[in-house]
Amino acid sequence: MEGRSAMRTKSSWRTKGLLLVAVIPAFAAALLVGSESPSHAVTISLDDPATGGVDVILADGAVGDVSPAAGVVTYAGSIAGTFWTVNVTTALTYPALGTPGLAILDLNSVNATSSGAGAASLTIMASETGYTGPISGGSASFTHNVGGTTVGTASFAAYLDPGNALFTTTSLLGALGPFGPGAFSGTTTGSAATGSPFSLTLVASISHGAGGGSTSFDDELTSVPEPATLLLLGSGLVGMGWFGRKRLKKNDREA
Repeated sequence: MEGRSAMRTKSSWRTKGLLLVAVIPAFAAALLVGSESPSHAVTISLDDPATGGVDVILADGAVGDVSPAAGVVTYAGSIAGTFWTVNVTTALTYPALGTPGLAILDLNSVNATSSGAGAASLTIMASETGYTGPISGGSASFTHNVGGTTVGTASFAAYLDPGNALFTTTSLLGALGPFGPGAFSGTTTGSAATGSPFSLTLVASISHGAGGGSTSFDDELTSVPEPATLLLLGSGLVGMGWFGRKRLKKNDREA
């Protein structure tokens, strides 16, 4: 009995040892993943060309970003030394919107000049790196949509950089505008040769006349899925429809 008990004890410890060997590396890996800092961050900039240098540059998670969500950066405030008294500018991308392999970049903003202001212009940009697709035939394709309203004029452009650099406007994907004054909307499509990874940049240029007013817009760049992805999606929908019809027929027979 003592021998069997000893064997059981040794076997029990051997099993626990195997479990520990398996669990400890997994736990360590989880700690490493949790402690990793992001190697990318969606970034926005606001610049009045009448001032020297870029007025505001803000990255996701940096001091001044009023959004706590990953993949979202928001600036809210005035721009010192300019007529731009109210600015609420947000950029969204992965992981909040889209994925690296299904690239989406959105820029929305409300910008106002005071009633006693002179004429003013503002360039607003959003940029992110690390996108990986979809790429088909050595190029990536996108749909560029914008809508909003302005007291003055507004123009928009979207760019891809195969070198994966922030705020780099290597390849024009599409331009919209100028629009205004009043409500506006527009859509265009474009593609650019690239490998993986690549960066995307949206540029909005707005101008107000003397007397103040506001501009608000939502500008979005959305990747076009490659044909294989669309085929898989279509096959899945067909399969769901077939399964649903089969269940309906079965229920009818049972009734």
